[in-house]
Amino acid sequence: MRERERERERDSLNLQRRLPAIVRCLSHNSAHVRALSMALLRNDVYSKLGCAEEKKKEEEWKLSVEQCFAREMRHLLAMGMSISMLIDAATSLGCCVSV
Repeated sequence: MRERERERERDSLNLQRRLPAIVRCLSHNSAHVRALSMALLRNDVYSKLGCAEEKKKEEEWKLSVEQCFAREMRHLLAMGMSISMLIDAATSLGCCVSV
């Protein structure tokens, strides 16, 4: 049982580290890269939300995802780039993001 808990914690940390890069790829020029990133978010991140043992953990994950979206949108706007692809991705994942 303890080993399984450690493995979940390790997976959770790996996802937290990868999350900003995954969200960044949602604004990539390549549709293939965007599709892969959406698949990662749906499968890896949001499957973790469903498995969260505590409601607090689930809310923390969703907040982390939304913060990454907001940070990437601010970055793109500062560079004068479009955020439409990120808005579409956030909407399809059910994220509430405001810039």
